[in-house]
Amino acid sequence: MDPRTQGRTMTAIWWIRDDQRLHNNPTLDEALAWRKKTGGRLVAVWFPEQPREVVWTEFPHPIPKLSPDRAAFELACFKSLKKSLRAYHIEARVSTLNPIDFMETLQPEVVFYTHAAAIHERQQEEALQRLGIALQGFHARNLLKPQQVFSPDLPPTYTPFRKRIEALLGTEPFPGISTYSADASPSKSLFAHTEEGARAHLYSYVSAQGAGRQYKTRRNGMLKHSDSTKLSAYLSRGLIHPQEVWNRCLEIEAAVGGCEEVYWIRFELLWREYFQWVAFTAVSNLFRPQGLKAHSVSQPQKGSPKAFELWTEGRTGDALVDAAMRELRATGYQSNRARQNAASYWIHDLKQPWRIGAAYFESMLLDYDAASNWGNWAYIAGVGNDPRLFRKFNTQKQAEQYDPEETYRAYWSGQ
Repeated sequence: MDPRTQGRTMTAIWWIRDDQRLHNNPTLDEALAWRKKTGGRLVAVWFPEQPREVVWTEFPHPIPKLSPDRAAFELACFKSLKKSLRAYHIEARVSTLNPIDFMETLQPEVVFYTHAAAIHERQQEEALQRLGIALQGFHARNLLKPQQVFSPDLPPTYTPFRKRIEALLGTEPFPGISTYSADASPSKSLFAHTEEGARAHLYSYVSAQGAGRQYKTRRNGMLKHSDSTKLSAYLSRGLIHPQEVWNRCLEIEAAVGGCEEVYWIRFELLWREYFQWVAFTAVSNLFRPQGLKAHSVSQPQKGSPKAFELWTEGRTGDALVDAAMRELRATGYQSNRARQNAASYWIHDLKQPWRIGAAYFESMLLDYDAASNWGNWAYIAGVGNDPRLFRKFNTQKQAEQYDPEETYRAYWSGQ
């Protein structure tokens, strides 16, 4: 018998990360199976990102690691999960310690966790391994398993990755994924902070009569709630499994006899997946000034505090970019089209270091995901997985094409 277990109840930890759901969660399922088998105690623990300011070498002023709004949203998601876990008789805690110190002090028999993509998250996993505690990790936040991705390796650009994965998966749904059948209305707020709200939104948006039937056509809209899927925050917090999104799209595509509009949701979901594995393979390279490039790429050495002030406050004089940045400050969200224009303007028009813009978005976005955020910023900066070295958006033409009636710009002009 392990001397640590003598005289006390065996304890397992579910290390809550970006997998804050009860359904379609293999990490939680295995933890519950352990409890049933051993009769031990299962404790769920969440270690929130601690608000702090970070100074970047290119920029003299600190940028908060996460905004108060993002911190509040993440806390609300955890509180909803904590409430749901009562039905499973699972104690849920929040700890301000780092996971390593917490586990070293508690010395549980086993820790169940979901694998992460970004280097700083994976370093925590590696540090846990050195403690000698039994670990069980699961790839519960991605569509794919590593053996599916690295066969034989990860392509350097998206298109060959997409084609290979689409051929691999075909039109068969992922097995073992439960569906949502409750009669619930989607949240009227920008993002719900409950698993049920996330699933209700998915099954309403991607339905035979839902807005997802026009997703490809409307995805570049920036003002209406239904222009984009609004699944990003639910995926980033793990309120919903991407495999459930994939399966739901296949279900509706089959029900209506094929639908390119809905297929395009899966197309974009594969972009998210690609960036997860880019971050996984790139490790620290994704966060350096030259990004994924083997040699140093010409980048500004220092950022301008004045340019940063004008850009973040939406006072650059470019109406489309200013609208996007005011929206971000007010809501913690931008559409993908708005993000691309805001990032391009910061990098290529204001000629500022790309990492400063990426860090600001990390702070502000309610749907922040390390792999997607930093992967997309590196892509726009020409230091990521883009076959083109220069991807500058003409924001005037973008405004004419995607906001022809100036409704988006007008809406945010007075904010």
